Amino acid sequence: MEEKLGNKDWQGAAYRYFGRLYRDKGNKALARKYFTKAYNIFKSVGNEPGTQASYQDLQKLQ
Repeated sequence: MEEKLGNKDWQGAAYRYFGRLYRDKGNKALARKYFTKAYNIFKSVGNEPGTQASYQDLQKLQ
């Protein structure tokens, strides 16, 4: 829905939450996929806190 509305910050937040969900379920591959999507979206709109948080989430998976 947020993608349709064009609100990239909320779209990034949603992908980050999906990443957390899959991380907590033990699915690192899907968690990495969604954290990466969140990171890329936050970076593209200049959301530095979101970019940093997503990067930290990715680092914790390794």
